[in-house]
Amino acid sequence: MDKFITIVKMMIYLYLSGRPANKFLPQCGSGVVSGARFCGKLGNRL
Repeated sequence: MDKFITIVKMMIYLYLSGRPANKFLPQCGSGVVSGARFCGKLGNRL
């Protein structure tokens, strides 16, 4: 449970700091590239 809470806190911090919290997109599993605005696989806006 402590690991889950730590992960949630980290995700909140990353969300509030404006950085992507996920390294992979949930829709297609493609990796997130720093500074990208669109998914390289599907073309969706990030």
